[in-house]
Amino acid sequence: MRGSLVALALLACALIMGVSTASAATTTVKVTPNNQPTLWPSTDTRAPGYFEFVPGPGTPPLGSGSLHLVTPDSTAKVQLGNSDYAGTQLQNIDSMSYYTYRSSSSTGSAVQAPSYQLPVNTSAGFTTLVFEPVYNTDQGPIVNDTWQRWDAFNGGNGVWWSTRSIPGFCAQTCYLPWSAIVALYPTATIQGELINQGSGNTGIDANVDAYTFGASGNATTWNFDPLTGPPTSKDQCKNGGWQDFDNPTFKNQGDCVSFVATKGRH
Repeated sequence: MRGSLVALALLACALIMGVSTASAATTTVKVTPNNQPTLWPSTDTRAPGYFEFVPGPGTPPLGSGSLHLVTPDSTAKVQLGNSDYAGTQLQNIDSMSYYTYRSSSSTGSAVQAPSYQLPVNTSAGFTTLVFEPVYNTDQGPIVNDTWQRWDAFNGGNGVWWSTRSIPGFCAQTCYLPWSAIVALYPTATIQGELINQGSGNTGIDANVDAYTFGASGNATTWNFDPLTGPPTSKDQCKNGGWQDFDNPTFKNQGDCVSFVATKGRH
């Protein structure tokens, strides 16, 4: 009884103080070559730059693979965008992070890796806000052949730059913490989120996975993986295994077993 009274008292205090008792929710979405054109279409990819879905490298933070980005020269560029959170105000954003893996086969600058970007409509016009690990030294240096997590939000301390000059924020050579950008333009809205590599950064071979964006306590983490399948035995379909395949996809275990039994003719 005493425990119940204490719990009720704590709840009452939280309500009085305006503290939310709801927990944040994160949804993980698997992105493969099948749904990438819809979920994360290419918004600006320039040859000889290209992207692909690959196993690994090493042990990715989510799933079995990742998104591989290659920009061999200074003209190459790879950029993919998602618009699920389009219209979100900067003041409501509370989670931004991603993982990168920079291959030692890269021939470009050792401090360059894929960037996390937000195209934004502000009261002063359009710009793109850019987060790059190189300007966030408190999170450590870029290490080749290693999966590294970068926190673009970082409690409001993630450092960003702007592609265009807007009042309070000069273009490309000024670096501001996220909290300062929000203070300048709290109601500015994003058009979506971008993964970007290249356009001046020569010879970068890298991977991205577990890209996360969140606002108002809810977040999405996108898991980039190559296609899985087809199954080659009925046992692979059992104990929920049928849900792991997306080449092809199955409605249930029976559908998966039938596919194996008929050698894909069902």
